[in-house]
Amino acid sequence: MVRTDIYIRDGKFYMVPVYAKDVADKRLPLRACVAAKAEKDWREMTADYRFLFSLTPDCYVLTENRKGEVKEGYFIGSDRSTAAISLSLAHDRQQSLRGIGITTLKRFEKYRVDRFGRLSPVRREADPRGRS
Repeated sequence: MVRTDIYIRDGKFYMVPVYAKDVADKRLPLRACVAAKAEKDWREMTADYRFLFSLTPDCYVLTENRKGEVKEGYFIGSDRSTAAISLSLAHDRQQSLRGIGITTLKRFEKYRVDRFGRLSPVRREADPRGRS
């Protein structure tokens, strides 16, 4: 997987896996993972889904679930069968948090980390669909 594109609609987050073959074929996948469903049954990212950002390995992200539990760290990857992501902890890269389901998160943010370790939120990235 080259990257995972994140979309939002009606307060729910959706992830679209992008593979090397998609990039080589210059094809943009627009189907978001749905846990325990076949790819043909995945949700299509139409114009009413807003693109937020793309995740690649080592992007710093913060998640907060509906109970208020915050989990943050470096993006490791995503699991298409469960529609969940995995993070490695910032203070201990050997430990990881797996199975973070994104659909019902209350907050899902991506950050840039500068050379001094300061975090700044990523406000906007270019929509791969070419929309602004």
